[in-house]
Amino acid sequence: MFERFTERARKVIVQAQEESSRLRHDYVSTEHVLLGLVRESEGVAARVLSNLDVDPDAVRREVIKRLPETDREVDPLDRVELEMEQEEGARSLFRGRVGGVRTELYLPRPLAVTVDADYAYRTHAELPHGSTTVEPGDVADLVRDGLRETDARGLEAVIAMLGERLLDTFPAMLEVSVNVSGALEPTDPPAPTFSVSSTFRR
Repeated sequence: MFERFTERARKVIVQAQEESSRLRHDYVSTEHVLLGLVRESEGVAARVLSNLDVDPDAVRREVIKRLPETDREVDPLDRVELEMEQEEGARSLFRGRVGGVRTELYLPRPLAVTVDADYAYRTHAELPHGSTTVEPGDVADLVRDGLRETDARGLEAVIAMLGERLLDTFPAMLEVSVNVSGALEPTDPPAPTFSVSSTFRR
């Protein structure tokens, strides 16, 4: 993923990940990248800050003050993040996860369905108004409706239907992974679980 980055850029990304981990966050945001940048004593970012008479320690304190509190649980499945994109141009990686869609489709127990759009891009050049947004609620609704419409054709058929429908409905998505998991039957103790997944690309 990072082969197109310079050595210094890779170092900043690693430092951003370290900052996220130190702050007990389960994601890396632009704020963490900024914290990684102000740790650098050389390079363009360091020169810009120096030329503007910006104190890196003051930047660090202000950024940390504005980051969310970490004393509460944050469900990563409910978060949609914009993250750095490794290719040139105006494309940015749109990352979204939607979880907890449940259905009683074929099995005595509900299924848990996760749609992981790790590679859904917002591409300014390809979209008429510059960009588009994929809302997590829209993805959850599509998955839920698709599961309600599906007969007992087997999990692979359900996953294929969901993957194709997601790509058709959301033009910003270039790749989507669909995972379906659940228990084979309701027993006490619980029966072994299963998980079937597939990735779809344009």
